[in-house]
Amino acid sequence: GVAQTEQVDFTSPSQIENSVIKRTQAGVAQVFAGNSSGSGFFFDINGSIFAITNSHVIESSLQRPAPGQSKVVAPVKVRTAFGEEVSATVWKESQQHDIAILKLDRIPATVIPIELSTTSPRAGMEVFLWGAPRGISLVPLDGAIADLAVNSESNIFAGAPVKIILARISIAQGNSGGPLLDRQGKLLGVIAARQNTPENIHNG
Repeated sequence: GVAQTEQVDFTSPSQIENSVIKRTQAGVAQVFAGNSSGSGFFFDINGSIFAITNSHVIESSLQRPAPGQSKVVAPVKVRTAFGEEVSATVWKESQQHDIAILKLDRIPATVIPIELSTTSPRAGMEVFLWGAPRGISLVPLDGAIADLAVNSESNIFAGAPVKIILARISIAQGNSGGPLLDRQGKLLGVIAARQNTPENIHNG
């Protein structure tokens, strides 16, 4: 994570139903790579479950012999919200979009992948995220979308334009890579980088 705040609210989001909090807890994770750590989440890609996080979270586990090439030189571990830890390998990653997709050695039985939202992000929408501020255990934090932007020249793995969601939400170091969720617990984007108050979130 790259963002820091003076105050972090560790209480459960008041606007989100407890059933949504409990269900999405099974879909989030902490990611440890080299001397770095961050947040992540489990996601179903064509019937297989992967973990998604930020590229910069796993950067210290990689060597880059040439542009566009990377080699894993340190272990990558993914820990569920319930404390189960599994090894992972880097399947795909993009420094440009600060996204990494991790292939898990095995899928913990407690994991329920986060589902993609069918709702388009909009300014004022109430949202929440799961993150591990300052590297402690995963907690939910709530906020709202402040603004939207689209980088039409920037494409991610599926070739779709990348939308940038600016969300006003309490962020601390360690939340990078976590999911931004709507009130139903569906995925809107990935926490990517912080600029002043709003939080940048990639929504591909």
